[in-house]
Parts: sequence; structure tokens; C-alpha cells
Amino acid sequence: MGITSKNRGMWTPGKLNVFTDTITAGAGGGAESAGLLMGAGTSSNKVTNSASSINFIEFRLSDTATSGLSRGLYIRLYRDAAGTATGEAIRSFLTVNAAVANACSTHMSINWGTSGSASSSAAASASTFHVKNAAMTPGTFWGHNVQMYCDGASSDISGSTAHAILSVQAVGNATGADTVMNAMAFSSTGTNSGGSGYMIYNAARPDTDDAGGSIRILVDTGSGYVVRHLRYWDNE
Repeated sequence: MGITSKNRGMWTPGKLNVFTDTITAGAGGGAESAGLLMGAGTSSNKVTNSASSINFIEFRLSDTATSGLSRGLYIRLYRDAAGTATGEAIRSFLTVNAAVANACSTHMSINWGTSGSASSSAAASASTFHVKNAAMTPGTFWGHNVQMYCDGASSDISGSTAHAILSVQAVGNATGADTVMNAMAFSSTGTNSGGSGYMIYNAARPDTDDAGGSIRILVDTGSGYVVRHLRYWDNE
């Protein structure tokens, strides 16, 4: 196992030339990566492994700071030139080439030690789409986009035990799962939240059987998105 540079020269921390050097970490063979900064293997000559329960890249970190924000990994990409180029700060892609029991491209978890707690908020993952402080150009924007992509005309998922584009689950210990009461949460900091015509509308209820309000949603049945309203009730 070793760390070498693309030009086979000596690698010194803080002295990497990103235009000529690529750090290649080699333990399982594979060709020299074309990555600009760091990598191992290529699409035709991958780093390989046959041992069970192995992590190709593993960092186990401990932080004892009592203030400030600490991150295990921070990646930020700036797209600084106009044009047709796109940008992805992180791309996770799992290809399954054999029959396996389970497969997951990205798995994010948060758990708690005996003394662990969060006084404000906690989430296993967070997705934030920043709307700049100006009118945005026309386009389709999503805070979080979940897709089930069909590769071709023969794509057929009907034989699955169950399928859905979005799965919301309360799992684990059955007694604990019973305390998870809410499947989804909707909120808006807009000053007109609760008013007619906005995302969340709290309606006047002349009858107890009437809906307590509605949530504005977009529905596309094939001809483009149209506004619809998902009704809710104050009680079951």
C-alpha cells in the first residue's frame, strides 16, 4: 500500500501541484486514476477486492470540541464560468452486476450514544435549495428530487413485492415505532401561511366533517404541472 503522485515524484503535504500531480492510493491494484487531485482505478481497470465486509475508504474520526461546527467531510464545488457545463458536488452511483440481497447507493444514518442528545434539531440527512435574493430565471427547481428511473421499454417493476417512488417508514423496535406518530411535516415561514392561495390554507370549518384546510401541491398528469389542493382534517 502506498501513496504516490501522478508524475511519480515525491509527495509532500501542502506541496501538491494540482495541474500535474494526482495522489493515487493503491492497495488492491487497479490503474492510476484520472482524478485531478486523488483517486485509484479506472472504469476498465478498477481497484478490486474479494474479502468480505470491507470498506474501500474508511475514516473513523472523534471530535471533542464543545462549540462550533465540525464536519467529517466537507466538499464544496464552485461553478465559476457561464456555459452549458453542469456541476455536482458529490455523485454516488452503485452498479449491481450480480444477484445480491440488498443494494443502496447512499445510506445516511444518525444514532445516539447513552448521553447523546440534541436540544434544537437533528436529521439523518438535510437537503437545502438556496433561492438567491433575486428573481430566479425560468426552470424547474426542487428542494429535494426523488426519482425512479426506467432504463428502457422493457423496464418492469410490477413483479416486485412492493414499490413506491417515496417510502416513509417507522421501523425498528415495535414499541418505539408506535411513538412515531407523524408521517410528514409541512411548514412555511411565509407571513401569509394559513391564508387562502398560499402553500398551507387553514379553512373555516362550518361543519365538523369539512376539511380543516388544504396544502397546495403540483400535479402533472401528462400535460404539465397544474395546481391542486390536498385536503386535511383536524381530526381522524
